[in-house]
Amino acid sequence: MYDLEEIKKIEIEDVARKLGMKVDKGHTALCPFHADIVPSLHFNKDKQHWKCYACSKKGDQITLVKEYLGISFNAACEWIVTNEGIDCCEQKPEKTQRRSSTCEMDCDYLEWILEKPRLNEKATRFLFEERHIDPKVVECLGLTSIDNPLPCRRDGCNFYDAPSLLIPYRDIDGRLMSVQGRWLGSREEAEGRPRFRYPPGSKLGMYNMQVLRQLKDGDELWIAEGPSDCWAMLSAGHAAIAVPSATLLMEREVELLRGFQIHMVPDNDAPGRQLFAKIKELLPQTVLHELPEGVKDFGEMWKGMNESQGLVQK
Repeated sequence: MYDLEEIKKIEIEDVARKLGMKVDKGHTALCPFHADIVPSLHFNKDKQHWKCYACSKKGDQITLVKEYLGISFNAACEWIVTNEGIDCCEQKPEKTQRRSSTCEMDCDYLEWILEKPRLNEKATRFLFEERHIDPKVVECLGLTSIDNPLPCRRDGCNFYDAPSLLIPYRDIDGRLMSVQGRWLGSREEAEGRPRFRYPPGSKLGMYNMQVLRQLKDGDELWIAEGPSDCWAMLSAGHAAIAVPSATLLMEREVELLRGFQIHMVPDNDAPGRQLFAKIKELLPQTVLHELPEGVKDFGEMWKGMNESQGLVQK
């Protein structure tokens, strides 16, 4: 049984960011539950609640994860506990063991889905035409796509919506931790679907951790805020990982990064600057590179201009 009081003490905006939502300095975000253009979802940091003033959806941390990922209440609690790296559940050892084996079974199933990667028309356009990602990067990372949700169905529910790009998250030794699904349809087609989804039992952390095995102490390592910026950095020739939230970094992961020359290009907004400050606190050797004014992230710069003309090292 989960300690709900402990879960409800967790920062609601931190949970939102780990889901892939962009939270601005006004404590608002685009609502993932309708075709939002102007941020209409507001966060109340005092009550740790959220509410969309356009579609009227509202709730707490658990409700946000439950609705965003399309999972059950218990699965949402597990997702929060896992991604916050906290112990706020009271389970007997045998139940914990059973839950762990379920996660392993899901990973095996997801590996089967990833076995023969293919890119549909929308994934090809998204990666190569819109974002100018190097095909070798896509192949190396095992990105694939689905046209319908049926291959990703288990125990009566879909892991992902379709069409979606499937993004494998692996640990430093290449073991699968999760597969993020990124919706590739239009806003009009979304009908309340979240842009990102994860299967139950996901364990998220750094993205592209396996690149660390190719580096030695003193090598450069670039940090992005999400997979798409990481792909752009890799396409630019940088060894790169993605860290969507500093609080996702476990101590053992921080230790893995200490020997490298860390470079970071934070998003051009308050959350991006806050993330850089937290990374700099954990890894003092981190070098800041600023984006040109009006460019929101590294991926946007990569697809629109020459990197050497844009970044400003601080």
